[in-house]
Amino acid sequence: MPQSMKKTDSPTSFEDKVAVLIDGGLELYWDRTVTMTPAQREAVARLEEKFLEGFNVDGVRYDRPDSLKRAQLAASLIPQALQRGDDSLAATALALTCTSLPDLKQIQYRRRQDGSWDIAFVSDRFYAPDERPVQLMPRTP
Repeated sequence: MPQSMKKTDSPTSFEDKVAVLIDGGLELYWDRTVTMTPAQREAVARLEEKFLEGFNVDGVRYDRPDSLKRAQLAASLIPQALQRGDDSLAATALALTCTSLPDLKQIQYRRRQDGSWDIAFVSDRFYAPDERPVQLMPRTP
């Protein structure tokens, strides 16, 4: 596991960190204060090169996608990589997402009933360890 990505320990402050939340729980985080190793930078560059060659999503072709589209694609790889135990791919995809979106503070994933993921990028607030998702309840007449 790269020094800049942590899975188990939870810091008391998430300033300068990007939290990855899956179904409301903290799964891992990226520490922006830790410099990537040359090998990590190379892995990120290789992944970004693949994305720059273009890719298909839901039948739509993206040639030379911008940094936001590359970040979205990279972020979509993280939950599947974690499920497979592929920490290297999860770290590389997270690094690419975080370097593409310098204001990013959280990535929130919600599993849909069909097994796919909703992904939200949060840039307006750092994750707080005691933060709980707000549950909206419909009004009863």
